[in-house]
Amino acid sequence: MKQKTAVICLSKVNGGMELASIKLARLLSNDTHITFIAKKNSFIENKKDEHFKNCKISFFIVDFKDSSFLQL
Repeated sequence: MKQKTAVICLSKVNGGMELASIKLARLLSNDTHITFIAKKNSFIENKKDEHFKNCKISFFIVDFKDSSFLQL
């Protein structure tokens, strides 16, 4: 059974942290079940189909107008 791991990147822009989190999620997705937590309308959310097209990664998109994400 694959372990479950979350990768969290709540930044809205395209920079080093965002690209590193994408790379980490892709690398880990071969061996673990990845849930990527990203901010709504961010670079990660807008480009997820492009960056993760051959990876089995689920997404949890956080809208900071809604505080329900704190109940993870």
